[in-house]
Amino acid sequence: MANTINVSSLIAKEMLVELEDSTPACEIGGNIGKEDFENRAYAPGTTINIPKQNFFNAGEAMTATDADLLEETVALTVGTPLNVMINYDSTEELLELGSPDGPQLAQGWKNRVMIPAVRALKAKLEARIMAEMKKAYYMSVGTAGTVINGYGPLGDAHEMFTFMEIPREDSVAILNPINYNKLGAGLTTVLNQPYTSPILRDLNLPNVAGFSCMESNYVGTHTVGSARLDTLTVKTTVVSGANQIVLTGATASRVLKEGDRFTVADVKYVTPAGKQATNKLVTFVVQADATESGGDITVTVQPEMNLTGPRQNVDRLPTAADAVTVIADASGKVTYNYAVNPNSFSVVGLRMPGIDGAENGSAQDNDSQMSVRVVKQGNIQSSTNRFRVDILPAIAAFADYGVTILS
Repeated sequence: MANTINVSSLIAKEMLVELEDSTPACEIGGNIGKEDFENRAYAPGTTINIPKQNFFNAGEAMTATDADLLEETVALTVGTPLNVMINYDSTEELLELGSPDGPQLAQGWKNRVMIPAVRALKAKLEARIMAEMKKAYYMSVGTAGTVINGYGPLGDAHEMFTFMEIPREDSVAILNPINYNKLGAGLTTVLNQPYTSPILRDLNLPNVAGFSCMESNYVGTHTVGSARLDTLTVKTTVVSGANQIVLTGATASRVLKEGDRFTVADVKYVTPAGKQATNKLVTFVVQADATESGGDITVTVQPEMNLTGPRQNVDRLPTAADAVTVIADASGKVTYNYAVNPNSFSVVGLRMPGIDGAENGSAQDNDSQMSVRVVKQGNIQSSTNRFRVDILPAIAAFADYGVTILS
């Protein structure tokens, strides 16, 4: 009787579970409805319009107007797939056939091969998620070069959530391991039992300022562009609705890099609905590398600057001769940690089509929308099999719903 076990499907299911368990960010993000992606396959380069939360500007008149409702999307281009290749000698024990639940992957093979393969995929996936956050989350708190070792920076993130009317349910602070460890150490000096026991035993941090805390190796240190060394000012007054600022005072060939952040003197946020002034300077995030030309640097930034209308977000526009402060520590570096919630970003592992002439398997979680494809191809000459494992991530970070915590 022919062997009807689809090993690729077994591997796909096990790898999906392991990937989700080891990548908490997949469970945090949740703005995309699963109905948008079920039963569809996507190719790299496909553009998808991701729906954002609707924005409402409450009116004060008998006659309501559609202008008070903004239904917005974010254009997302599907990236390249993340994949690993696994060689499998046909003499290896891959399956355990005695389980009452049917064939299972052998635990030894899972520990030796599958889990390290998932670890490699997880590293690439998490790095992509953090790269999207780095460009998107312009609202910033904290200080470059200062370790997070207490309540303060997370309290400031909570305050920013309140000012900017970001929902605080299920909020998470994603910290790099150094900050996570130092925060735990700091909390043990101010908390009493029983709160300190989980920290000392497992480094399991309690909620801080309304945020549960998680750590990620991929909250990386950013090296700021060389133009941080210059005395920069705004060259020309910005018009409302613009997302570019021309800076002047740059030395020849100096650059501002994608992900750099800077402030402009006295340009502050207003609250989204009430349009009330805050004391918070707007942080502008550079969206692409920009090089000096004739002493000027023209940068495309997040956010777009709006002085009027339902999307007003600043109390004044950058004006000619305004001083500019590029954010960096004394060595020209800064670490970006993040405060997020399920409205802040979305991660979807899109389905990929099968490959003709091979054994295809796939698994998809309809709650988290993650998907894994496994393809098996044999080589009769060497008596070996190869498994190709793919995930095709689509990632969107929604700029108005996350906060960067500088350190």
